[in-house]
Amino acid sequence: ARSCSYQGRQEQADGADNPVAMQGWQMTAFDDFWSASPRKLDKVLAKARFDALTSKDGLTTRIRDRESGQLIDVHYDQVSPEILVNAMKKYAKEQMDPKTFGYKDDGKYLIHPATFLNRGRWLDYDFTNEGENVVRLSKSLAS
Repeated sequence: ARSCSYQGRQEQADGADNPVAMQGWQMTAFDDFWSASPRKLDKVLAKARFDALTSKDGLTTRIRDRESGQLIDVHYDQVSPEILVNAMKKYAKEQMDPKTFGYKDDGKYLIHPATFLNRGRWLDYDFTNEGENVVRLSKSLAS
């Protein structure tokens, strides 16, 4: 039997009932993240951001402050894949319209997965029992 794992999670892929075993590939944490995302755009960029965030070095990036228009250098320390996957699942669930069972505003305002990662949107969700995320802001850069 094949197994799928990430960050200590193990699942057995043991036969015809399991599509992972049938396809012969290992599911990764990024696959879980991508599957949970309600908007599937810029997969390569999202994968690069995900890989950086889950690496020991974390992610250093620039984001534009919407109020001042300035670019701000931001560094996110390493984040566990589980936190990113669970945050995306929570985000997707929040975006559901219970009346129509579709996405609010027909999905017009759904965030792109790479933007979700780049802007630290997983920090909008409380995962205090699952580890600590540290964000360090450095100097603002004039645009």
